Amino acid sequence: MENVPLHNIETLRMVGFWPGEEKLDVARWLNNFEPTDTEIAKILLRSFIFLSDRVVDTLMADAYVALLGSFANGYESSDRAANAREPRLLFTFPTGEKPHCTDSGFSFARKMRQLFDIDEEFIKFPHDAVKSIAESRRGSNVDTVLVLVDDFAGTGQQLSETLCRKVDLEEEELSIDDLARRYNVDVHYCVLAATSRAKNLFERKYNYLHLHCPHILGKKYGVHSENTAMIPSAKRDAVLDLITKYSDRYMRAEAVPDYVGMYGFNELGLTIAFQHSVPDATLPIFWSCTADWNPLYRRS
Repeated sequence: MENVPLHNIETLRMVGFWPGEEKLDVARWLNNFEPTDTEIAKILLRSFIFLSDRVVDTLMADAYVALLGSFANGYESSDRAANAREPRLLFTFPTGEKPHCTDSGFSFARKMRQLFDIDEEFIKFPHDAVKSIAESRRGSNVDTVLVLVDDFAGTGQQLSETLCRKVDLEEEELSIDDLARRYNVDVHYCVLAATSRAKNLFERKYNYLHLHCPHILGKKYGVHSENTAMIPSAKRDAVLDLITKYSDRYMRAEAVPDYVGMYGFNELGLTIAFQHSVPDATLPIFWSCTADWNPLYRRS
């Protein structure tokens, strides 16, 4: 069987597409496995998709240009044009029930601010964005377009929760979903990569949402999919056996949240990582860190 060309990894590091060993340590990760399993582990390693900051910046620019293009092309022909209002873009991001500055979307929004020179006053937590839009509707001559940004959408659950989360205003409770459905607020979602499952959810439940996503990951991106494109079909069963065989070592409670299985969150079975973070939908065998398991790439 052909070996993984590890020398190519060193080349990728030299040109900045893969990080140094302090973040991505191939040798120590391979040492997790028994010698007889190393070649199968290398096949799994080949499936690992690493997106460096350089690649992320390019994808982010693609999504942002798509946003501006759709906005420029569609706004003049919409009903809003008759109001002769000057629109503004307000940026926010999906969050959990208790938004925090460590949320990946928050970091991503700040990265967009730096890349595209967006004024910080136009980047807000979701609840503040709802309040700002509600206030702007009272006598303002400005139409606000709400843009949610993030790096990855696995199931679409977090975005869905963010869209439907109610914000207590003085006169009523409103969510982003309410603003879109009741008041025709324009809502866009810029995300670097999303699964087809997430995309289908958005189309089914939130038909007002404008999706700008450079990469849609279909089922073939899951290593356990029958038609996976990540693993040679002849080696698929051996790779899945490997993932199961070592799960007792890397699926420890202190390293992997209880809502994540050995195929990642919601069993998506992905192998993707960004330089700034690793989605929980990615196989824990790559990122789990325990006393006797060395991660390939550490989650931030």
